[in-house]
Order: sequence, then C-alpha cells, then structure tokens
Amino acid sequence: MDVENLAFADGSFDTVIDTYSLCVFSNPVAAMREIRRVCNKRGQVLLLENSISDVAPIAAYQRVTAPTVAKMGGKGCFYDQDPAAIAQAAGLTVTVNEPFAGGFLRRLEARP
Repeated sequence: MDVENLAFADGSFDTVIDTYSLCVFSNPVAAMREIRRVCNKRGQVLLLENSISDVAPIAAYQRVTAPTVAKMGGKGCFYDQDPAAIAQAAGLTVTVNEPFAGGFLRRLEARP
C-alpha cells in the first residue's frame, strides 16, 4: 500500500499509529497529510520516530552522517528529520512532543 494514497475513506480511524517510518518515506509531509486524512477529526495520531536531537553536538553528527547511514545499512532512514515539524507541515496539531535517548527518538501525539 502506498502511504501517500491509503485505500481508506476519510476519517476511517480513531487512532493512527506510526513507528520509525517517517524517516524512510520519500515525502514524509505527504505521508502525514494522508495519515491526517484517514484519522477521524476527533481522533489522534501517535508517533514514535527517529529525530534530530536537541543536543547540538549530536544534531551536528546526525546531519553529517544521515545520508551515509541511510545508504549503508540504514534502510533508507534519514534520522536527522524533525517529526514534529513534519506533522505540523501536514496540518496536524502536535499536543505532545517528548524527546528521549539523547533526542535521537521522539514520542509525539497529534490531532487532525
């Protein structure tokens, strides 16, 4: 199934969960728009994602290494993205944005 063209009607789900995949989508904003579309207007989107760190030296390392890591063993994952910014760009309202593991990972809750 194409994440940018999900085969579900608008508002089909009360909860949509995505874990560790935003970093591999070729167009993560389009994917999140589609997730927003299939989520009920009173529903929730739960994300657990790779994230650019809030810790400057770690973020700098991520920016330098992400393209190489994605090509060589990283399964195409660009782990230097900002999932909260992606969700907001897709029209979601982020209600929880919790970094952990040095900011490498992030738990988000969002509403359509």
